Amino acid sequence: MGGQGGGVRRALAVLLALIAAISFVVGAVSLAARQTIYDPQNAPDLAARLLDEPAVRLAIAEKLVTRIQTIAPVLRDRTDQLSQLAELLTTTPAFQRSFTAAVVATQRDLEEGGVPEVVLRLDDMLAALQAGLIATGGDLVIPEGQLTGVIVIDRDQVRAYRRLNGVTRELGWPSIAIAVAAAVCAVLVSERRRKALFWVGATVGGAAILALGALALAKNAAAGQARTQKGQDAVDAVWDVVARDIRMGLAGVLLLGLVATVTGLSLQAFRGGRTAGA
Repeated sequence: MGGQGGGVRRALAVLLALIAAISFVVGAVSLAARQTIYDPQNAPDLAARLLDEPAVRLAIAEKLVTRIQTIAPVLRDRTDQLSQLAELLTTTPAFQRSFTAAVVATQRDLEEGGVPEVVLRLDDMLAALQAGLIATGGDLVIPEGQLTGVIVIDRDQVRAYRRLNGVTRELGWPSIAIAVAAAVCAVLVSERRRKALFWVGATVGGAAILALGALALAKNAAAGQARTQKGQDAVDAVWDVVARDIRMGLAGVLLLGLVATVTGLSLQAFRGGRTAGA
């Protein structure tokens, strides 16, 4: 009977350790995602970090040049000048304010529902580009009503964003609480608590490593959908900015797992030393 009881306790400890590991990962990802892409107060910082990436600035500049040449076909023979001007413009405080306002508006539409679709508006950025063109000696003035443009957000991405919004809102801190409770119970229910602490830590750390690996694979998959090298570089840069806090959260879970693992090993060694001394 004792052997059967011990087996049940070991199985329960393993199950609780797995629950703790999964819950820690889910909680860390949820909290980090909410801070990065769902907290309205963080949108200006997110926009600034995006513009700090050269690949992102280049992609925006190319989009602006393409749009303004579509509006004003006479500018198609001035691509080099426009590109240089647009790239320089993306580094100015005025452009950053325009870009930040567009990002904040897009985030609001993503959460509340854009009609008929969610877009990143380029109007203010295009106006800044035209002002820069005039300042360099150009004489073309596009009527204000025509100086407009958008980047349409893919509807599948919008749906995924909204689903994730609901999930992360519900799972953040509750998952962390479940993880802590499951980890403590896994240790307490085990017959060998020091060894259980080691395995709980190893399981949590392993789950964090798997999640970091999955995040890297998702990044590669997203970049692989871009048709050009510049597009892939831009996707990589955006992904790094958006996923930075998530990686940090998972790194925190990994560190927690390592601490528990080392503590478990140390306690086992301490007990072994005391037993040998006795």
